[in-house]
Amino acid sequence: MLSIRIAKPYLFLVFSILLTAHSRAQSIDSLMVARSARFAIEKIYIHFDKSVYRPGDTIWYKAYLQVNGRPSEISKTLYAELVDSAGHVQQRNTAPLIAAMANGNFVLRTDWKAQSVRIRAYTAWMKNGDSSFFYDQQLRVITSATVSKQGSEKGGDTPAIFSRRR
Repeated sequence: MLSIRIAKPYLFLVFSILLTAHSRAQSIDSLMVARSARFAIEKIYIHFDKSVYRPGDTIWYKAYLQVNGRPSEISKTLYAELVDSAGHVQQRNTAPLIAAMANGNFVLRTDWKAQSVRIRAYTAWMKNGDSSFFYDQQLRVITSATVSKQGSEKGGDTPAIFSRRR
């Protein structure tokens, strides 16, 4: 009988701790849901007209802005940048987001020497968070030096852009 008297306070203490921990977990979950609704993470998806460009070409794009797989209503402006291989912004576009979509273009300079170009896109809302959430895509640029270099490596007259990669 004495052992039951001693065990009762301990059982009550264990039961109280378990009940408190369960209620805290529920409150943390509800706080996370409220925070994600208040501080939604926008995601940009961009389609380009081509996958390979030449100097002087126009890079056309269409951007889609989403939050949790649905069109975002948070931002109204998309900022897009054309970035060279050294990381310098060469051109910057501002496009209005209508129904969570935006269109735009960049014109590559005719004297473009690099074999690639990066397109970076973001919204003002996205700048509140980490830049790793920005859209960042590298596109291939074929210059005359690229074609002659790859053609000479193959030992033939066919430009490398038409030959099979291995």
